[in-house]
Amino acid sequence: MIQFLSAHYFKLSVACFLLLGVALFFVSENAEADTIIVDENGNGDFTKIQDAIDEASAGDKIRIWAGNYTENVDVDKRLEVIGNYTNGQHETTINGNWTSDVLSVTAKYVVLENIRVINSGNNSGWSNHNEGISIEDDWCEIENVFVENNKFGIYVIDGVDNTFISGSKIINNTQAGIFLRDGYASVDNNTISGNYKGIDMYYATDVDFYYNDVIENDEEGIHADRASYQTYYGNNISNNGESGIILSASGEQSGRGKYNLFKNNIINDNDGSGIYIIDEANNNTFIGNEFKDNNYGIRVMASPDNLFINNVIEGEVWDILVSDN
Repeated sequence: MIQFLSAHYFKLSVACFLLLGVALFFVSENAEADTIIVDENGNGDFTKIQDAIDEASAGDKIRIWAGNYTENVDVDKRLEVIGNYTNGQHETTINGNWTSDVLSVTAKYVVLENIRVINSGNNSGWSNHNEGISIEDDWCEIENVFVENNKFGIYVIDGVDNTFISGSKIINNTQAGIFLRDGYASVDNNTISGNYKGIDMYYATDVDFYYNDVIENDEEGIHADRASYQTYYGNNISNNGESGIILSASGEQSGRGKYNLFKNNIINDNDGSGIYIIDEANNNTFIGNEFKDNNYGIRVMASPDNLFINNVIEGEVWDILVSDN
């Protein structure tokens, strides 16, 4: 015998089903993220960082106890990767063992904090990057990391947007400490020292540099080729082996190398110029900076229409040198 459900019972059943579906949805969306422990001595969930990442779900936190982890790591999902690093004590060290990139970020919304990253591959040739940290997707936050003895320290590939590098030490890398291409980045309160170049940029736009020490690099402190719409505020860019800053448009007329603001920076004791503005890098503004004890305080070549207001300029050879070529 076939029994038909009443309309009232049918409506109630459908309503209960929908409420159950909504409840399951919110449980899934609001479920607490897991914390996964990595300890090389076996006192956690995993002894290898990559094993923990592979097991994790997006939104989880990876906590890495102090130790030396010899591996190449790929963070390929939204995670917080947090080690132990306090003024060189109790370090979480990821050691690439001179092979490839040490740590790659290939997912959005990754946080890296309190880790030391060393010993990337160091193959010859510009195309063989071999980074300590390779940023390959948007919205990466890097805080209190120590990146040393790599080819490039931190390399942000072309088109990656919203990279934040703060409170870190990027030292003794054989190419640039930080390499940036096109895409927004914020770089603040870092020490960038002992690299071949401190910061190297090509076509980088909309980057903010605040309160960094870019010091004692082998060549330029900052090499900004065709970089535009950048802000430099309160940085110390001193004691570098070539110019403190090279700002170039490479002769392009497309708005590159223009509309940058330099305010309240200390740019002293560099072996070349405090700042060298070259190849039609126009419409840049310099306010309240100190250029002392560089060979040339400010050197400008074929780059008219830059604005200087209330700067202190004292060069050892020339305070200001302007030429057409």
